[in-house]
Amino acid sequence: MDLPDFSNPLEADAWFGERPPGIAEAIVTRISLRALPTLATTFSSPDVAARAERITLEVFRGLATASCIAVRSTEALRTAARDAIKTAVPAEGGDDRAARYSAADAVSFVASRSASASAVLSATDYALGTRQGDYHFALLQMSDARLSLQVANPRLIFDSPLWGPIIEGREPVAWLPLKRILSRDGYWRFWIEWYERHLRGQPHDWDLLERIALIPNEDWDRGPKHVAAGIAQLEMEADRGRMHYGERLEVDPETHLVRAVPVPVRDLTSYEGALGSVDMALRQATARNVLGAGSFEAEMLTGALTALRDWPQRVHDVFVDMHRAIAGSVAEGDLPDVPVARHLLGALERAALDIRRLHPDVAAAQLDRARLRMKEASADERAELEARLDVALSVAEPTLQDEIRADFETFTADAAHSGGDTPPRAASYRFAARVLGIATLVTSGAIEVAGGATALHGLWELIRSLLLL
Repeated sequence: MDLPDFSNPLEADAWFGERPPGIAEAIVTRISLRALPTLATTFSSPDVAARAERITLEVFRGLATASCIAVRSTEALRTAARDAIKTAVPAEGGDDRAARYSAADAVSFVASRSASASAVLSATDYALGTRQGDYHFALLQMSDARLSLQVANPRLIFDSPLWGPIIEGREPVAWLPLKRILSRDGYWRFWIEWYERHLRGQPHDWDLLERIALIPNEDWDRGPKHVAAGIAQLEMEADRGRMHYGERLEVDPETHLVRAVPVPVRDLTSYEGALGSVDMALRQATARNVLGAGSFEAEMLTGALTALRDWPQRVHDVFVDMHRAIAGSVAEGDLPDVPVARHLLGALERAALDIRRLHPDVAAAQLDRARLRMKEASADERAELEARLDVALSVAEPTLQDEIRADFETFTADAAHSGGDTPPRAASYRFAARVLGIATLVTSGAIEVAGGATALHGLWELIRSLLLL
């Protein structure tokens, strides 16, 4: 199918009307997304400066809702879009009017086709200050229209860089002024990241975006800072689904502090059999002096088989870590490559597999950790992390405090030397999972912390950014 003359409203509207479900909506939303950075003028325009944050939030809300409808159209989302339109239509005056008209028309088009695609094109042209036809030519070069002829999934449209391959991996100059303005306040973090995912063509968490789009009107009316707190809570709930761990954090009714409680396996007989095979293999290795009885590896394994025995997740993590350590020592010649050593390695590997088979949360945690990659943290980020950690420690029982502090050392070491290509170690993953668990308890109101939930949100946002969640 040939592409129409997008400068001709009749041809443009007819072409958009023939697109498969969601495709026209995705393209129209992306057209308006390109005009969004011109909202920077709102913050310097005297007649609307006082409403600048509210206007910007309205546009973000509208376009986030529109993108969701393109991917998964539901009546609840269409209702949310209509609510967004009511507040997004611009008042008279202000250099940002065209950008807001573009957003309002885009949301109206996606929600009910009550506005035309050519109206969005026209408003976007005006907002970007282009000559008639220039932007339409750019639209073709950016390949949205051509891509729509090849795919029937709107997600693939959103997964391509917003401004095309010409500037892929770089930020458009037009975005930088608005980004600088919004970066002054931490409560715009989500929206900055969301927009930059569009710029880079990175996948979106559509489940999370749908929940954000369905935030009630009364919450949106309270402004960007209030909405940011709600989004942070939704993000943590989503992160909990991506970071399983085989234990439960709860508030002790006597101490009123957070404690960690193991989640046992259901098939205790099979579990004990897996541990028994490791115990026997360890005894043979130490009896024949293949592994020193006082060595770090032997002590860690002994602790797993005794003190941590009723904690399947912890036992599993020790087995995995010690298998890696012993295998490395054998490979480097620090330990003899003999049948007894290989028997111990086999017992550890089989036991870890058995525990994952017997315990769904342990299996999920292993998969979740394998998917993660740590970003190398700057010295300032590590210092900030340490400064914020006391907030989480203040509500933890002493034993849990000590364990979190110890795991924190591993996490910061991983963050200091990460090349971005390996998963975090078990202790680093446990540290993150426990901070997330504490933050979730605080957010739910199960326990109070100095500084409130916002203080924990800030700590978790820093951790999740280092984990590249």
